[in-house]
Formats: sequence, C-alpha cells, structure tokens
Amino acid sequence: ALITLVPNQLSFGGLGIRVMAYVVDFMLVRFLLAFLYSWLVTTVFDSTGRFARNTETLLLPIYFIVLEGLWGASLGKRLFRLRVCQAGTTEPPGIERTIIRTVVFGILI
Repeated sequence: ALITLVPNQLSFGGLGIRVMAYVVDFMLVRFLLAFLYSWLVTTVFDSTGRFARNTETLLLPIYFIVLEGLWGASLGKRLFRLRVCQAGTTEPPGIERTIIRTVVFGILI
C-alpha cells in the first residue's frame, strides 16, 4: 500500500506535464490580473500601470502558496492530476513548506 508514495524517476514526459501545469497556472493568474487591472484602471487608478506590475510579483507566489499549501495542488496541477505532498505522506505540504518551495523556485527562475 505504501509503494504508491515512493516517487518515480522524473521522465521527459513528466517534466513536460509539470511545465504545462505551470503555464496554465501562469495564464490563469495573468488573466485574473488583466481583468483586475482593467477594472481598477477605469475605477481607481490612472493608466501608469503601477498596480499591474507590482501586483504580478505578489499575486503569482500567493496563488501557489495558498492553493498548493492548503490543498496540495494549484488549478493547473489539478488539471493534469498532479499533487504536491509532504515527503512520505499524501498530505498537502502546508503554508510554511510551500513558502520555502515558492521562494526557492522564484530564485531559480
């Protein structure tokens, strides 16, 4: 029963699926930002674009931290049936571990 918790070696196809899940997540966040930006520019802000640039750097990490930390998968990962788990369990990693994971990923890209 525990053999399913042992990670497999990452294949080229598995890496492609992970990249596609990230692209889906990135596009969802960009779409949300574009919608918020167009709404806020017409109601609150001027057209300098400050809101969109500053918010993008915060919203994408928050998106991953909340969804992966609490539920174990972002929307893109759910679409491709991927999960993020604590080592040796099937539980979501939690907010603290996901913050560290997201910071490390942000540094590497």
